[in-house]
Amino acid sequence: SFYLGVAAALRGGTLDTSDVVDARAADVLKVWLPSMRFHKADLAGAVANDAVDAAIRAASVVLVDHVDRLEFCRDVVAPRLPRRGLLLVHDFTPHAGPGPTLHQAWAEALAPQGFSRFYRDYGD
Repeated sequence: SFYLGVAAALRGGTLDTSDVVDARAADVLKVWLPSMRFHKADLAGAVANDAVDAAIRAASVVLVDHVDRLEFCRDVVAPRLPRRGLLLVHDFTPHAGPGPTLHQAWAEALAPQGFSRFYRDYGD
């Protein structure tokens, strides 16, 4: 998330990141920028909190690496992400991540909310 935070700062933006534990090393904390906000939160079960809600509503890009990826994207991110926002999902394919999910399941979950898949992995 540090790299993404620097990229956002170079464009005048911010980075909000959340995880159940704060695993940032001391060296990373020394150079953590004011435009980068860490939220310690347990978002399991596709739930959010006020800080995460606010971060998503203000985002232009959201990267999800969540144990309940499809549910979190469908129930938390998609309804809050601003129009023309970009939703990136880590390990969403049928062959990767916990509880692999078929592409069709993603389409069925997100298409009714106006999302479409515009990139395919080279292995598809």
